[in-house]
Amino acid sequence: MIASINYSLLSSNEFYTFNLRVLELFAGKNLEATGIEVFVEKLRDVSVPFGKAFERESRDPYTQMLVQADAGRDECHFAFRNYVEACSHRNQPGWHDAAVKIMEVIRKHGWSAAHFGYKAETAAITSTVSELRSKYEAELTLIAATDWLSELDEAQQVFANIAKDSVAPKEDEPTIAGTRPSVTRALRSLFGMITLQYEATGSIALADYAKSINDLIVQSMTSAKANATRVENKKNESPKPPAQVK
Repeated sequence: MIASINYSLLSSNEFYTFNLRVLELFAGKNLEATGIEVFVEKLRDVSVPFGKAFERESRDPYTQMLVQADAGRDECHFAFRNYVEACSHRNQPGWHDAAVKIMEVIRKHGWSAAHFGYKAETAAITSTVSELRSKYEAELTLIAATDWLSELDEAQQVFANIAKDSVAPKEDEPTIAGTRPSVTRALRSLFGMITLQYEATGSIALADYAKSINDLIVQSMTSAKANATRVENKKNESPKPPAQVK
């Protein structure tokens, strides 16, 4: 009855807005006869710490700086990875073998590192750069990939410097990462119960709630999928190799 939703596609801001609009549907409504009041109350409860974390982190000046720096290193990772992959198809002596060796290192530490969390991506990029520079300098030089790797390393350092200066939450303060899963579970439980109760009772009120929620899901997923498609298209654009010096 209620459409499926891929919560992982929603950014923190999109998820916060979606959850807020769901809660607004039930604000001031008498839910005693619907059988879903416990689930709505549960969603309200877990939304409080999530809301506090979102408000605090969205106000933190370093949060947006980290987002931008992370996007920058993502772009450099895509560019380096795609360039090396393109080099594996070049008809130049030794280029294929050199590119394959470099690609193996990238795959070992995280071919899709840009999709990792902040800490995991930092570890993946740091390990990739370190191993390539210590063991594959000749291969990097042969296919003219040294500058691409340096740009990735520099972007990683920019991110690391901002992360170092940012103020970490206090030990007892909620974080988006720590509270979002609870909200997701509460939303799933609520939507499932609305469907079950409607099937059992045929309640018009529940049908109206389901329709409103489905409208929110369509709007949210359309926007999220459009953003995801733009990111994916950008990732798949292989950069042109730099001109070779004869």
